[in-house]
Amino acid sequence: MAIVGCSPTTPAPTGGPTDTDSPVAIASPVSPAPNQPSGARQPVTFDPCARIDDAVPAALGFDPMTRKRSDFVFDDYAFIGCEFSRKGDVRGQQLDVGNLTVSSTNVSLDEMRARNYEGAGPTTVNGKEALFHRTRSAESCYIAFPGPDATIEVRVDSTAAFTTWVGCDHIDEAARTVEAALPTK
Repeated sequence: MAIVGCSPTTPAPTGGPTDTDSPVAIASPVSPAPNQPSGARQPVTFDPCARIDDAVPAALGFDPMTRKRSDFVFDDYAFIGCEFSRKGDVRGQQLDVGNLTVSSTNVSLDEMRARNYEGAGPTTVNGKEALFHRTRSAESCYIAFPGPDATIEVRVDSTAAFTTWVGCDHIDEAARTVEAALPTK
């Protein structure tokens, strides 16, 4: 199996967007994104698992070595994603207490607004218009904003039964950090 674009290299600069050719440091590469059906939409080309530097999840307290695919591919749209775990002390053991998921999708921000997610509302991320929503049952928060394909969706969740760390308290910081690390056009 060949891993394309995932070899460890010099970290991308921090503090601002990078161009599409900037190398990224990934210590634990994963398999390439799945194939997408050819439909009416352009396929998702930005793969967070291959283009999000280890420094991004690490800066947010997530372990880059837990990098794993989190893809959802449908007939006419796709969410190509990458998930990172956060460990915390749970009764003397280091267990997963939360996750960060970054997905690139070919669903536009306007389409996401039209889905009328419960509790959804407008917000901004580094000056860009964005959409926030929260799920009640899973202790998950999402922020979607324009990205290299159509939209980037950042999700932070926590396993509230095991920890006092609340993922939704960190969604704004996560979205700002991810957005700042994205390539420019």
